[in-house]
Amino acid sequence: MDDGSRQLFRVVVLGPLRVWREGILLSLGAARQQALFAALLLREGATVSRVQLVEDVWGTEPPRSSHATLHAYVSRLRRLFRAQGTEDAQVVIRQNGSGYVLTASGTGVDVSDLAGHVRKAQDAMSCWWSLLSVAGGGCVAGAVGSLS
Repeated sequence: MDDGSRQLFRVVVLGPLRVWREGILLSLGAARQQALFAALLLREGATVSRVQLVEDVWGTEPPRSSHATLHAYVSRLRRLFRAQGTEDAQVVIRQNGSGYVLTASGTGVDVSDLAGHVRKAQDAMSCWWSLLSVAGGGCVAGAVGSLS
């Protein structure tokens, strides 16, 4: 999602779905339109079939108009992000065969940030355990009193 360029957009999916453009909260529209955006964002770069998106947005019993409504939601989201984007930072939804694919450049997403922090923590713990094995045991091994 973030390709290293300046982050124009900031997306939060942990908790209520929110999108900011340079610190200004954007309105993503109705709840089902937000669900569509989330379904595409969480599969960024992959084509998601219309059938899957309908299930993601409406569940197992969608209304007859779900495919037409899905198309309308995509159009609204495209219009929203086209108006907000720049050449180096944009969110784009493209039709691809029988589905849609979302790409996001210049976009920071909290879940991606969290995954990066978890990787760093895992690396730190690996270093810690390596250091302990070189040191021959736990901290102040063999000490007496309150330090042991």
